[in-house]
Amino acid sequence: MRKIHGLSGALAAAAFLATGLSAFAQTSYFDRFNGNWSGGGSVRLDTMPAPVNVSCDAAGARTKANAFSLNARCRAMLVFSREFGADLSRDPKGGAYTGVYRGAKSGPARLSGQRKDSTLDLQVTWGREIYGDNKARMLIRHEGGNTFSIQVIDQIDGKPVIVSDLSFERS
Repeated sequence: MRKIHGLSGALAAAAFLATGLSAFAQTSYFDRFNGNWSGGGSVRLDTMPAPVNVSCDAAGARTKANAFSLNARCRAMLVFSREFGADLSRDPKGGAYTGVYRGAKSGPARLSGQRKDSTLDLQVTWGREIYGDNKARMLIRHEGGNTFSIQVIDQIDGKPVIVSDLSFERS
């Protein structure tokens, strides 16, 4: 093994260590979503005057070093069932997250955003207008442990409204 000398060697070693720790921290974050989950919450359906309660099952898996996929199915009122999911990847250089949300009636939606601590803060661009525009916000929170949540917030009549609020527990 080659000996590192002087300040430049110390800086190189520090940079290598920081890069390795950053990759480890990111890997740990993606790994939080691996496995099977169950839960539920409320979802606003355009055909209903008030949000409905749903129960859900989900499965998460890393698909690459900087990517993961989440697939879920929610049920309500014995007649409603919808599959949805998200495929997200992280740019290792800039840290931006991009991906696709599947399951919206408008077709696949684009996701883009950043991670702030334990929350992915994503802009959703729907395939067509919903509630007067094609934009919304999705927050995926995972603070460690065996729970995480997903909220979708949309502008309705000029006010932010939580249109989906789901919490999951590892099953």
